[in-house]
Amino acid sequence: MSVSAVRDAASVSAVRDLAASAAGPFRPRRRGAGDIRWYRPVRVCHRGRMRQTVGPRRARPEDAERIADVFLAARAGMTYLPDLHTDEETRSWIAHVVIPDDEVWVACPDGEVAAFAALGDGWLDHLYVAPEAQGRGVGAALLALAKERRPDGLDLHVFQENTGARRFYERHGFTLVELGDGGGNEENLPDARYRWRPAARNA
Repeated sequence: MSVSAVRDAASVSAVRDLAASAAGPFRPRRRGAGDIRWYRPVRVCHRGRMRQTVGPRRARPEDAERIADVFLAARAGMTYLPDLHTDEETRSWIAHVVIPDDEVWVACPDGEVAAFAALGDGWLDHLYVAPEAQGRGVGAALLALAKERRPDGLDLHVFQENTGARRFYERHGFTLVELGDGGGNEENLPDARYRWRPAARNA
């Protein structure tokens, strides 16, 4: 299976707080060092009700199936993507490449995995939110966690056509670094590289 694709940022909705992957599916990054931190429960309001939900946690091998479900569902709305891999290949890649090689965090607002973020060395490799969990701040929470875990900064790639994801990252402090012609990603689609650096470093 190819592992040459650049990171992509994916989104199903252009106007909601969406899931975006920083990479197209087959380019793993090595997990960075660091301790595992657990986050306190927070209270959120959804459809007029306040409830307690558990913050992001580190992914476990048994999360692979649900992470793959989120990945496939989020990318299903990206109709411009070529169909390069079967669902079975994607599920195998999640279980045997992404989870072992990246630092993967999951969000489970209703008790099951609804979103995940995968971090490499200075890169946000993936960030996806399931369509049914969008618009609830889950993607923003995972992105904030990614910044905390990589305080020196993050880079990512997103397809140029993925305007919703591009706006999402721009709203959260990422700036455009360069535009690519797609020659470096498996899909051969034009992409964009974004970067976030902490404010003190940018000053």
